[in-house]
Amino acid sequence: RDSVVEKAKSTIQELKNKVEELNTTKTWIPEKDINATTKLIDDFEKWLNEVLEKQAALPPNEDPAFTVEKVASKLKSIKESYDRVRNIPKPKPPKVILIVF
Repeated sequence: RDSVVEKAKSTIQELKNKVEELNTTKTWIPEKDINATTKLIDDFEKWLNEVLEKQAALPPNEDPAFTVEKVASKLKSIKESYDRVRNIPKPKPPKVILIVF
């Protein structure tokens, strides 16, 4: 479980950096889409910290506060959101019509 938590934290940090990069490299992506992915990342971090605190308080013979599958599922949805935003195509420039008289 500890290795999954460390992997999740590093993946989240990578995704944060990639989302920040989108602000400079793909300026046509709507801010609301970037903010939605950022919110998913922030919510995941908050959730992970909460369940880690709960897990630390649980005795060893109790059911875990979270499962590896739950962490993987949440990370998958964040990655899908990032991929969807990252793949928004650059809009085509408007056609210029030249009228000659």
